Formats: sequence, structure tokens, C-alpha cells
Amino acid sequence: MLAASVSPAQRGLAYGVHRGMDNAGAVVGPLIAAALLAAGLSLRQVFLLAIVPAVFVLIMALRLKEPERAEVRADVAVDWRVSALPPAYRRYLVALGLFTLGNASNMFLLLRANELGLGASRITLLWAAFSAVAAFASTPLSAWSDRIGRKRLILAGWGGYALLYVLLGVVPIAAGWLWVLFPAYGFVTAMIEGSERALVADLVPAERAGTAFGWYYLVTGLLLLPASAIFGTLWEHGSPTVAFGASAVCAVLAGIVLSTGKTPAAGCPGPEAGASSARGDRRDTRGG
Repeated sequence: MLAASVSPAQRGLAYGVHRGMDNAGAVVGPLIAAALLAAGLSLRQVFLLAIVPAVFVLIMALRLKEPERAEVRADVAVDWRVSALPPAYRRYLVALGLFTLGNASNMFLLLRANELGLGASRITLLWAAFSAVAAFASTPLSAWSDRIGRKRLILAGWGGYALLYVLLGVVPIAAGWLWVLFPAYGFVTAMIEGSERALVADLVPAERAGTAFGWYYLVTGLLLLPASAIFGTLWEHGSPTVAFGASAVCAVLAGIVLSTGKTPAAGCPGPEAGASSARGDRRDTRGG
């Protein structure tokens, strides 16, 4: 729906706002819950109060107007095969899969902070700093991909990810450096999240966007569990250095795969989109 609601030249901005609000919720929500608990409410009451914003969001969702969709021939069967999607998109999925294999649960970062001597209260503040930076930086950075290209920003983000994992787990550091590295990780996350999704929409014809996003979430979702299992096994039977180093290598390999493939300029349909280009032009004129 996001891809269909904005012009191709604003996709980075749209997904940046989406990810920024999601990360903002990760900061504001726990803070409100903590304030309610401090005010004397029970955990049960806090959970019951969470129904209020949930109902409000449901009402807003029901009032949403569906964006105009690309024309699809009625006699064409639904084809969910990944082989039916453009080659550039399939290559992108491979790169995403490699990166996701090295992108273990962020809980390991908190475990690393604990190992370096930070207590629970300071780790909570550290994670809040990460989420706050990711929330505020997502919109401007993803919007930047509309100007410089998605691939450049993603590659910079994956490179920053690899560097931060080396600094967090391979290079010996003092605990004080975590107050620099965690906000930097929030900045890197802001570079990656919105632009990754915007590139999905760039690489496929508009009428195949739903299938493309389905494969995007299938690949990244399925690989998150083995990513954490592999990271934990390397940590337990090797060391944090091995685990963090392996994740950094995955990010570098993903960057190599992505950088060697061709992708369209930001906001432009790929060459595989074919006849959808004309429909994309019409969407530009009506802003959606």
C-alpha cells in the first residue's frame, strides 16, 4: 500500500516515515508503560490500557482509502513463483538473504553490553538511545535514497553494519564506547530499513509488488531464526569475536552481491518492468 500511495520518486521518504514511526513507538511505548507502572498501576492494568491505542489504530485503518492499483488482466493467473520476478530482484533477494544470515537478534548486542560490564538500567538507556536515533534518522536518510539511489545507501549501511560489528565484538573496547557505538548502530539501521523496502518496489512492475514484498518478508523472516541460532552457537562454542566477525563477513558478502548487480536509479522502474513503465508515469501525475 505504501508503494502504491506515493510516486516512485518519494518511495524512500514514505518507507523512512514508516520505519521512523515504528522505531518511535519502540521508544515511546515502553516509556509510557514505565510511567504507568511507576504511578502505581499493575502490569495487568497496563496491558488492558494498551487496548485503547489498539482500537484507535483499528478505526484509522478502517477509514483508509485504498490507493489505485495497477491494471491486471483478468485472464492472467496469479503467479507467486520467484522465477517469475525480474532477475535483478532475484539477485537482490540473494543479497538480502546473505545479510539476514548475519543479522542475528539484537538481544546479542545487549548481551555483549552486559558482558562488558553495563548493568540492566544502563543497558535499557543504551537501547533507548539506539531506538531514538533510528526513529529520528529513518525519514531523512531514507528520503536521501530518493536522491542518491537506494543501492548506494544500502551498501553504505551494510558496510557500516560490518564495521560496527567488528568494533563491538572483534576489537577489544571499553564499556564507555558503547554509548557511541549503539547510537551509531541506530544510524546505520535508519540507513538500511527504509531504503531496503523502497528498492523492492523499484525492482518490480507495480502489478507484482505484492508478490515481491511477500518474497522479501518470506526470505528475511525465515532466515532470522537460523541467523540467531548460528550466532549463538558461534558465541557459545567459539567466542563473541567469532560470532560478531561472522556477521560482519555476511554483511560484506551481501554488499558484494548487491554491488555487482544492476539496479534502477531511485524512483525509476527497472528495465524488467516493461509495459508497467507507462502505468508508472500515470501514477506520477496523480501522485500515487
